[in-house]
Amino acid sequence: IEHFRRVMVEGLGDKVDLAFFKLCYIDFAADTDAARVFAAYHDTVQDLKKRYPRTTFLHLTAPLTTVATGPKAAIKRMLGKPAGGEIENIRRGEFNDLVRKTYLGKEHVFDLARMESTAADGSIATFSRGGRDVQCMMPSYTDNGGHLNALGQSTVARALLDCLMSLLSQPAAARNTMNPSPV
Repeated sequence: IEHFRRVMVEGLGDKVDLAFFKLCYIDFAADTDAARVFAAYHDTVQDLKKRYPRTTFLHLTAPLTTVATGPKAAIKRMLGKPAGGEIENIRRGEFNDLVRKTYLGKEHVFDLARMESTAADGSIATFSRGGRDVQCMMPSYTDNGGHLNALGQSTVARALLDCLMSLLSQPAAARNTMNPSPV
């Protein structure tokens, strides 16, 4: 977040029509305070929007990972303990919920987490924890549980390019005053 702020302030902010950055799944550990991360993100973007009112800022949800499967994960769940990746995805979900609640319908949002968790047939990868369903990465989109494979890359890249083309096809003055639809 601080690096994005610095890049914008140190010269890029006056030169770009559209700006965004993506947090990494590794930015969210089991002990991450998602509300604190979101507050830092929100405060930074609000400051940058004041400094660069002609720049459109695109908000991205945080990427997800798969959760552990197999006998060890099943035993952990039977004992009431989280399987590998569950708590981290819960933290990412908390951040993503704040992004959606704050910006959806008001500003431009690319819901990366939704893209990573939704298959071409519309099915959504989730796990249940604490009585709620939590999004996780669609297993077919990764070979290592965290990074997108060719199918995942193609799916997400296509959606992101569609989003960017839609944004950049609008007149600059209209991009920040419209009622945006999420992608």
